[in-house]
Amino acid sequence: MSVDVVLCKETKEFHDFLKVPFQLHQSNENWVPTLHHTVKRILDKKNPFYNHAEINHWIAYRKNNPVGRISCIINRLHHNIFNYFVFNFYFLLGGLDF
Repeated sequence: MSVDVVLCKETKEFHDFLKVPFQLHQSNENWVPTLHHTVKRILDKKNPFYNHAEINHWIAYRKNNPVGRISCIINRLHHNIFNYFVFNFYFLLGGLDF
């Protein structure tokens, strides 16, 4: 089965992006969910942090269902002060057979 990875441009895609962990871990009784509004506030491009940084989100869909997500943040202020970029990689993908 194929997976389509889409850049989050629309509000619906961003909401899907936020819901991915809840969908992947809903049957895990030990999972402690993040505070939805806190994550939304941190990742929303309206956050003042993004006055000097850039962010993009991608969401992976399988059969129109969100199954994974990834974000990329470039902090230009950090780069200008310390003259290097910090790279972090986190990809959440679930329910896929490889």
